[in-house]
Amino acid sequence: MTILLTNNSPRDSYTVTNGNTQSLFDVTFEFFDSTDLKVYKDGTLQSSSTYTVAGGDGAIGSITFTSAIVGTTAGVKIVITREIPLQRTTDFPTSGAFNIGTLNTELDRFIAIAADLNDSINRSLVLNTTDSDATLTLPTLDDRKGNTLAFDATTGNAIAGPSITQVNNVIANVAQASEDATTATTQAGIATDKASEASQSASDAAASLASANLPTSFTGNAGKIIQVNSGETAYEFATSATNNGVFYGLRIDTSTGHLVVDSSTLGGSESFTLDDYDNYFFSSPNVTFSLDTSGDLILTTP
Repeated sequence: MTILLTNNSPRDSYTVTNGNTQSLFDVTFEFFDSTDLKVYKDGTLQSSSTYTVAGGDGAIGSITFTSAIVGTTAGVKIVITREIPLQRTTDFPTSGAFNIGTLNTELDRFIAIAADLNDSINRSLVLNTTDSDATLTLPTLDDRKGNTLAFDATTGNAIAGPSITQVNNVIANVAQASEDATTATTQAGIATDKASEASQSASDAAASLASANLPTSFTGNAGKIIQVNSGETAYEFATSATNNGVFYGLRIDTSTGHLVVDSSTLGGSESFTLDDYDNYFFSSPNVTFSLDTSGDLILTTP
């Protein structure tokens, strides 16, 4: 048969999806020997002992795995390619008759080899037809070890780029920066909420202070305390408890037998000997004393 290069792509790809099993896979391109085929499962070359080959000898065919391929969630990918050894397998006599069929088979093999090479070229790093010439030869082994492939900014030639470690560091730094930015955005949102809450609290405090009707001037009121006014409508300044305290001492006048009350002067500084009194107490001013009809002492406090 005749093999055309234009419709002889030496590559078949299949995916066994989750929940499915498959053993037989068609080979839609012509091949000659079973060894011409390379079978890959999820990118790993499979041993020829794991499958059998049908067809070939210049025709299409199939392969059958001895153990069925079981699909997974990600899918199991099977790729079948052709790789005919680059060699001549037939020698024709220099004169006399020769086998036309053998010649056709040999020519078919050459076309198939050309198709294999074309497939490799199409999957390689090549210059665009419209590009200027550039050197795409890889840097030497020592120069490219651990480095990425890059292209010169002026010539476009292939060069050894940044090291893989440097690239990974950049990726890690970008990821960290992105994480930090997200954290900062979150914290900024929290700070905005807290600022709003603080502003509301300040407003509430100002409103509460205004509604309390507290005195607005402190001049001349040092040492005083704040108390509710007599009308119970607002607060006012009053003399502090410290300056308002009055000492009252109760004793019997031995010369007259009468009850005597000694007291300190409001805001004054006086000394009393407690042992001189039968009883004593401290109170605010305006305490009044009187005797009832039975002669009992009556104390009236404000």
